[in-house]
Amino acid sequence: MWELSIISGACVCSPKFLVCRNWILLTLNVKIRPIGAIRGATELVKTAQADVLISIGGRSPIDSAKAVAYQIHEQTGKWIPSIAVPTTLSVAKTTQNAGFTTEEKKKIAVSHPELVPKGLTSLSKPCCKI
Repeated sequence: MWELSIISGACVCSPKFLVCRNWILLTLNVKIRPIGAIRGATELVKTAQADVLISIGGRSPIDSAKAVAYQIHEQTGKWIPSIAVPTTLSVAKTTQNAGFTTEEKKKIAVSHPELVPKGLTSLSKPCCKI
């Protein structure tokens, strides 16, 4: 059984996070991908022992999932694969790059081939209103 983490924009769900038996749903205000939110999500994902990250949204949620995966790798040496569910036209789903903003408002980029999402799907005909 896999542990699952989902990173999405704040509009998908109102709680900051919801931890269930087999998955954790994280909703972050990821418009600028602040490092504080990335660090908080990283700790939640590590605590949940997630095996997969799923990002729903545009560039920011997808980059955030990659940044979380990068932070986890930096701390543990383990890569967590991600699946992207893009809701906008963005190249983030196809690249090995991710970016975030430091507390000093500096933009930082990270890059590694393991950051490319391992799966890709779309919400071309959503079953529910988001």
